[in-house]
Formats: sequence, C-alpha cells, structure tokens
Amino acid sequence: MRISSSPQPPAIIPAPIFSTEAPHSASTTATLGAPLHPQRTERRDATGGGIKGGNSSQKTSLSKAAILKLPNEMLLQIVGDTGPDGEGVNLSLRCVSKRMQGIADKQLSPRQRFRLENGPMLHATAGFTRSAINLLAILSLDAQRFALTNGPTLHKTAGFTGNAINTLATLSLDARRFALTNGPTLHATSGYNGSAINELARRPPEQQSFALTHGQMLHATAGYDGSAINSLATRAPTQQRFALTNGSKLYATAGYVAQSINMLATLTPAQQRFALTHGPMLYATAGFGGNATNLLAILNPARQSFALTHGPTLHATAGYDGSAINGLARLTSAEQNIVLAYGPRLHATAGYDAEAISGFAKLTLFQRDFVLINGPKLHSTASYNGHAINRLARRERPE
Repeated sequence: MRISSSPQPPAIIPAPIFSTEAPHSASTTATLGAPLHPQRTERRDATGGGIKGGNSSQKTSLSKAAILKLPNEMLLQIVGDTGPDGEGVNLSLRCVSKRMQGIADKQLSPRQRFRLENGPMLHATAGFTRSAINLLAILSLDAQRFALTNGPTLHKTAGFTGNAINTLATLSLDARRFALTNGPTLHATSGYNGSAINELARRPPEQQSFALTHGQMLHATAGYDGSAINSLATRAPTQQRFALTNGSKLYATAGYVAQSINMLATLTPAQQRFALTHGPMLYATAGFGGNATNLLAILNPARQSFALTHGPTLHATAGYDGSAINGLARLTSAEQNIVLAYGPRLHATAGYDAEAISGFAKLTLFQRDFVLINGPKLHSTASYNGHAINRLARRERPE
C-alpha cells in the first residue's frame, strides 16, 4: 500500500511592493517580489560624462578629453564658472592647451589680467613678491600706474620693496614727489630704506628739512639709520642739539647706538653729564652699552657709586655686564657683599653666570653652604650650571 506524503504548505507569494512615486520609465517600475535598493547618484564630470568611483585616472582622462572636444561657445561657459569666488577663471586651465589658454584669457577678471600682464616685470625689476603684486592688483588705477612707472627706479635707487612701493602709491602727490626727489639721496647717504622714506614723506616740512640737513652726518658718525633720524626729527630742538653735538662721541667711545642717544637726549642735564663723564669708562671696563649707562644715570648716587666702584671687577671676574651690574646695584648691601665675596669663585668653578650669582646671594646660609661645598663637583661631574645648583640647594625639582 502506497503511503502518501504529507501535504506541503501553500507557497507564500511576496506581497507586491509598489513605488510611492509615479513611474517615469520601465527602469523605475517596481517588480513583484524584487526588493527595492536605494538608487545611487551617479558622479559626473564637467561635461556630464559618468565617472566610476575611486578611479582618479579615469576621471582626469575623461574630463580632459571630453572638454577638449567641446565647441568654443560651451568652453567659454564652463571656464567662466571656475574662478575663485565667482570672479574670473581658474588660471590652471591656461596650462591645458593653447586653445584653452586663449579661451581662459577671454574670461580673466581685471585683477587676474593685471597680475598676469604686470606681475613678472614687477617681480624682476621692482622687488615685488606675490603678495605685493596681489595687493597692487586691487588698488586704484592711479596707484597701479604710479607703481608700474616708478617702481623699478625706486627699487633700484632708493631701497624700496614692493610693499613700500604700494604704500607710496597710496600717498598724496606731495608725498610721492618728495620720495621720488629725495629718496635716492636719503638711501645712498643716510641709511634710509623705502619704509623710512615713506614715513618722512608724510612728515611736516621742518622735519623733512632736519633729516635732509643732518641725516648724512648722523648716519656717518653716530650710527643712525632712517628710522632713528625720523625719530630725532620729531624731538624738541634742545634734544636735537644734544644728539648732534654728542652723538658721535657717545657712538665712538661709549657703546651708544642711535636709539640710546635719542633716549639720553630726553634725560635731565645732570643725567646727561653722568653719561658723558662715565660712559666711556663703563663701556671699556665694565661691559656697559648705551642703554645700561642711561639706566645707571637715572639711579640714585649710592647705586651709581657701587657700579662705578665694583663694575670693572665684576665684569672681569664674575661675568657681569652693565645690565647685571645695574641689577646688583639695586640689591641690599648684604646681598651685594655676598656677590663680591663669592661671585668670582662661583663663576670660575661652578658654572655660575651673573644672574645665578645674584640668585645665590638670596639663598639661606645653609643653602649657600651646600652650594659652596657641592657646586664645583656638580658642575664638573654632572654638568650642572649655577641655576641648576641653586634649584637643588632650594630642593626644587630640576627644570
């Protein structure tokens, strides 16, 4: 007897899935039982051609080949949309071919055209950098004409850079005339560059006259440059006379530079006399320069006496210069005596400089004993310097 098999369950037919959008073509119509997948957005190049994801070489070759086959009218439309911020064109398109260069050149913005037509000349003959060329491209037509006409001469004869030329191009006609007329002489004889000439060109006539009259002497004998001459030109007549009378001596014998001469000119007559009297000795024997001498001239007589008495020894034996001597002159007499007693020894045997020696003077007696006993060995065997030894004596963590 034949046994029949168990009845099979009825086949389950998937419910039809319909698109929620009206079908536009056979490819968009849903089919029964077929799962729907999200549609992929196809990437396209500038010509509308498809690009396979991840294949950069195909993207490049397709774009370039397709673009070069388009008519000029369409290329003009494409190129016109490539400029930065919607202006002009992407200049790299000019390198694709001669045909693309010609098409791109028709779409250049005024700024791009200025840079392309004038940039090489400005760079080669007038010291313009890329940023200076870009800045000039956005200035007025009058400023551009001035820079193109006068830039090479200003660069060659008056020390102007592209930025200085741009600045001058925005100044008044009187300022421009002053710079063109006097710039070469100021540059050749008085240490002026373009920026200092521009600054003087803005000044009142009496300041310009001072610079033109005295600039050459100040530059040759007292180390002044255009900026320092301009600064002195703004000072009171008494200060100007002091600098003109004493600047050369201070520069030659006391380590003064133009800025410190100008500063001394603002001090009191007594302070000026101190600097003139003691500056040469302090410079020759105690490591003082003009700024340090000016500061000492302002201190009280007791501190001045300390520096004059002990400065040469501290400089010769303990590594002190004028600034450090002035600092030590402000310390208490007890701290000064400690420095005078132990400074040379610490400098010679334990790697102490002036700042570390002055720091040593502020330690406690127990800490100073630690330094004197252990400092030379720490310096010779463990490469400690004075600052590190002081920190160790204070039981601070090393830096």
